[in-house]
Amino acid sequence: MVGKIKKLVAFKLFIKNKRGQAAMEYLFIVGIAALIVLPLTILFFSEISDLTESMTRTQIDKASSTLAQAANEVYYLGEPSQKTIKFYMPNHIESVDMAGNNLTFVIAFDESSFSVRKYSQANLTGNLSASQGTHTVQIIARANDVLIRDKP
Repeated sequence: MVGKIKKLVAFKLFIKNKRGQAAMEYLFIVGIAALIVLPLTILFFSEISDLTESMTRTQIDKASSTLAQAANEVYYLGEPSQKTIKFYMPNHIESVDMAGNNLTFVIAFDESSFSVRKYSQANLTGNLSASQGTHTVQIIARANDVLIRDKP
C-alpha cells in the first residue's frame, strides 16, 4: 500500500512538472509571436501614413489643376462667362489661398507641411472652404479677374 502511495505521489509530481513545462513553452511561443507581430504592426501603420499623404497630394494636385484650367478657360472666354465644377477636397487641408495668378493649397500632416501651387493666366480672387468633402465651385469671369467661390 505504501508503495502505491509513493508511486501516486511521484506520478502527481511528474504531472505538475509537465504542466509547468507546458506553461513555459506556451509563454515562449507567445513571446516569439509578439516579437514578430509588433514590428509588422509598426511598419503597417507607417506605410498607411505614407499612403495617406501620397493620396492627399494626388487629390490636391488634381483639384488645383482642374481649378486653374477652368479659371483660364473662363478668363479667355471673357466676361460674363462662368463655369461650375465639382472636385473632392481631402482631409489635412489647412487653407486655400488665391493671390494674383497663384492658387495655393496648404496641406499639413503630423510631421510635415507642404503646399501645392498652380498658376493661372488670370488674376484670381475669391475664397474656398478648406473643409473635407465634395465641393461645388463656381468660377466667374469678371472685367479684371476671375472669381472662384464655393457654390451655395
